[in-house]
Amino acid sequence: VVAPDGRCFAASRLQARPLRKSYHLGDDAQCRPHERVCPCDPGFRDGPSLWSAWAQFETEIQVEKDRFVLNGKPMQIKAGCIHYFRIPKPYWRDRLLRLRAMGLNAAQIYIPWNFHETEQGQYNFEGNRDVIEFIEEAQKAGLLVVLRPGPYICAEWEFGGFPYWLLKNGTITLRTDAEPYMSIAGGWYSFILNKVKPYLYSNGGPIVMVQVENEFGYYGDVLGNPSDRSYMEKLIKISRDTLGEDVVLFTTDPGTLEQMQRGSVNTSQVVSIGDGCKNLTECWTAQEIMNPPGMRVRMVSEYYTGWLTHWGEKMANTSSKMVASELHEILATNGSVTLYMAHGGTNFGFWAGANGKTNATYMPVITSYDYDSPVGEAGEHGYGSDGTDKNDALSAVLHSFWDPEVDGAASAPEEPQPIPSCALNGGNPVKMQKEASLLSPTTLSQLSPRPRAQAGATPTPIEILGCGYGLALYSAVMGEGGSSISLPGVARDRAQIFVDGDYYGTIYRTNNSDVNIGKAAKPGARLEILVEVMGRIHFGPAIDFEQKGIVGPVFLDQHPLKTQGGWTTHCLPLDFAEIQRVPFKPIDVSTLSSKLPKFYRVVMDVPEGAVDTFINMKGWGKGIVWANGRNLGRYWPSQGPQHMLYVPGPFIGNGTTGEADGVRLDIVVLELDEPKSDLTIHFSEASRFWPRKG
Repeated sequence: VVAPDGRCFAASRLQARPLRKSYHLGDDAQCRPHERVCPCDPGFRDGPSLWSAWAQFETEIQVEKDRFVLNGKPMQIKAGCIHYFRIPKPYWRDRLLRLRAMGLNAAQIYIPWNFHETEQGQYNFEGNRDVIEFIEEAQKAGLLVVLRPGPYICAEWEFGGFPYWLLKNGTITLRTDAEPYMSIAGGWYSFILNKVKPYLYSNGGPIVMVQVENEFGYYGDVLGNPSDRSYMEKLIKISRDTLGEDVVLFTTDPGTLEQMQRGSVNTSQVVSIGDGCKNLTECWTAQEIMNPPGMRVRMVSEYYTGWLTHWGEKMANTSSKMVASELHEILATNGSVTLYMAHGGTNFGFWAGANGKTNATYMPVITSYDYDSPVGEAGEHGYGSDGTDKNDALSAVLHSFWDPEVDGAASAPEEPQPIPSCALNGGNPVKMQKEASLLSPTTLSQLSPRPRAQAGATPTPIEILGCGYGLALYSAVMGEGGSSISLPGVARDRAQIFVDGDYYGTIYRTNNSDVNIGKAAKPGARLEILVEVMGRIHFGPAIDFEQKGIVGPVFLDQHPLKTQGGWTTHCLPLDFAEIQRVPFKPIDVSTLSSKLPKFYRVVMDVPEGAVDTFINMKGWGKGIVWANGRNLGRYWPSQGPQHMLYVPGPFIGNGTTGEADGVRLDIVVLELDEPKSDLTIHFSEASRFWPRKG
């Protein structure tokens, strides 16, 4: 772009949004890949006045006079939290457009470190992990972006977003200025900030705010611990040095002065913001005290539209009318807000986290992350405990606060049409066709071709062996006899006990009960302990001690077990490429009640262009389901409340060609306990979590 005085400028991304920033360039200057330069020649200077069109726009987001200011105009940020890592990529645009239709002007996005740096130094931003493409999709949907890049995110996500490999060398001091954590986390943080920098609002992208850390006041104490203060100051410095001055940095802590003082710093470099904020007056007062004059914006960075659910609880469900009323109060008092969640999504694979302060209070999160949010797990409208449409209730409030000058249009767009769903096979039962024993040598050779031999009397946590998720099988030859096996405080998280191939019982992390193995406990007997990793704690101080597998000695009759030659460990990450190599055979009905872990499989023809559906696992024990190779997550209907798993249409559409005009849907179930007696599953068109009126 050429200025009236003849200088040549480069501008980022000539798309739907106005240009954000100019760079003075010499005639021979080279632009970065995301910039375009208009030729500096006299003929172009005399052409149409692009400059005059550009000049009417300012190019920044600021905090001034205690308000957010966008392009010189005061604004309320009305964001909705949405997690790209919980949504199938083909549905990203649909979900973002639903947020925009609600009347939101921004998307709040976490970036989970462990989703991208899966092994140390190995990065993955392909497919569903392409956060840059998600940011671009948000911009196309007319949404600004509030970014939360960690290093810690919570989000009810496995290990709060930390990679499992941080625990390879044992426990590590996290979330403070201590080595090696500070160097490793600082390296990731700098890397991801550099990756998103071209998408700042000032560079032509949609990112207007970037959060530093996350709810640190729940964990650390910048007032009382110099290392904690140094940690936060270093992250703020990395943020500012990397991103520059043209973005709003902020911290999020619970909406009380005490928690904000523990988690943030009173400085002009960062805005301290509260979340929750049930007592809105207290929250606004705390933010006024924490922030310097002129930066005292009012914002609730997480206003909870619903809540999370753990296995064994009732499904979280809040009143639509209450949530709408509280949202109105926030906006009516000149507050900005983020709906947490606007759309929750699904904990596919092994990504669900857990809460807990001790082993006794360990509470893993269910597979669904519907969150009772206004946009439900499958994109449908959520419903509150009062039976009314939560999406409609919140949309009515947000539309009443729509501001055409800063929200980008005269009014919110129409909501996309609902994504079709159906009960496959007409909702009739579908019976499993084949099976494979998990513990057979043939299966183990495919799932874990290189078992790790260990000397000594104590098994090793799986992280030290280079394993992160799934299952671990510990095997040893008993060197003595006895009557009962126990794992006092060392089972992470659910351990099934087998002696010479027979099942004897299960020890769960929340109890220290013994498993009676009777006469089988004798020298030379083969003891096998299959441990399911249920998700690392994602919140609070207990996060520091989240190694998995067996993390201490195995006891026989209240003393450490003596073995003949130590322990052998099979890491079982349960990647579907490995499961595909397992030979399946016709089902042996005589072994159904043996409680031996098995894979079950059925391949069925479904109509081409199949739509969303849910698999109903009611009557089964506990396990994991794959659909056309996609890990749908865990089921545990005996604990509840969830017994249906979401199968997005795109997961079905990637099957091989079937008979007639259909595709094949390959369902694999790993049942860890005892299968449904008739070995059937069936499909439903909806999850049926919520009561509804009308």
